Amino acid sequence: MVNLSKEDKGFIIYDFEKFKSLELIYGGTTDLNFRTEIFQGGELEKDQSIMFVIDKENIELYNVVSKFFNSIKTYILKNKSREKENKFPTYPFLWEIECQKHSYDVEELYEEDNNQIKWKSEAGNSFLNINADTIMYIKECDNEFRFIFKNDRLVEINPMWPRNVCICNSGSCSRVFPALCYALIKELGDLEININNEDAKAKILKKLN
Repeated sequence: MVNLSKEDKGFIIYDFEKFKSLELIYGGTTDLNFRTEIFQGGELEKDQSIMFVIDKENIELYNVVSKFFNSIKTYILKNKSREKENKFPTYPFLWEIECQKHSYDVEELYEEDNNQIKWKSEAGNSFLNINADTIMYIKECDNEFRFIFKNDRLVEINPMWPRNVCICNSGSCSRVFPALCYALIKELGDLEININNEDAKAKILKKLN
């Protein structure tokens, strides 16, 4: 079962059995970052990606992620079928979203054939920023949600290095994804916190020893 921890700038979800974590953290410019890390004892997937799974063992967390995923899926499919949809009934506090100038929202954000969301990091592309090429997939499969982080360039340098994708708070290629990510953060704040960060780190160290 995964455990949710509240941090000053967001949340960390821990999987102690697989020695992994998934962070949803605000950066210094309030850009939102999805970041996954493997601790000593954890393993990469066969394709060298890092995968973090949220399933129904933590049903409250699963339901929040399901709401987030299905809101994006419904929005994209309606717009592909030319049924204009600028509101999200599941998130009444969100503003109306105009996406006519943001073709990414309809064309690339959701892959219907694979039933997955695809997001390429919006971090600045520089030699030192090895996570600039990271792509995150959020895939619904067999009553679980899989957060998959891929970066071939990073694998060549250090395959165990944490993977990170950035969602810009302004100037993003999408209007839908940032808005719903902020809604996801808001709803995580209403969940029961299972563990604090210091206890989580101590538990990981104890399992390794």
